[in-house]
Amino acid sequence: MKKIVLFAVMIAVAVSFAQESKQVSWDGGVELALPMGDFADAAGMGIGISGKLYYPVKPEIDITGRLGYIYISGEDDDWSFSEIPFMFGGRYKFPNKLYGLFEMGFTVFTVDWDGDEADETELTFAFGGGYVHEKFDFSAFFNSVQTDGDSANHFGIRVGYKFM
Repeated sequence: MKKIVLFAVMIAVAVSFAQESKQVSWDGGVELALPMGDFADAAGMGIGISGKLYYPVKPEIDITGRLGYIYISGEDDDWSFSEIPFMFGGRYKFPNKLYGLFEMGFTVFTVDWDGDEADETELTFAFGGGYVHEKFDFSAFFNSVQTDGDSANHFGIRVGYKFM
């Protein structure tokens, strides 16, 4: 229930900043996930795709939304993991095309072992930075999925191509 309330609050905050004169843009990208900490003991490298929306609030501030799919191989061939992140957040753009980012949301985290699957929806946050060059967006970030009593952390690298 707490997750639903938090999600509703994030959407309400995003909508409260809405102004009709602003231009929403979006990109599609590929992501690389490098597991960290205890998660790295069980998981190998991951790769995925994502789409990201940008809603400008001020010239230097965007509200963001991200949806994706990341497949993470297991260290053992019998294991694999997948993540479907639903994230909202923001980015602050500096004058030199660099930016900082923070996102929060939910991830459907799935563990597959020997054909059996278990999945849960978990609270997730990410923070990092990036660089925009023409239609390309390069970013690096720390991502943490808060699983029961632990977390599945990874260092992410994303390259996006802006369509609008």
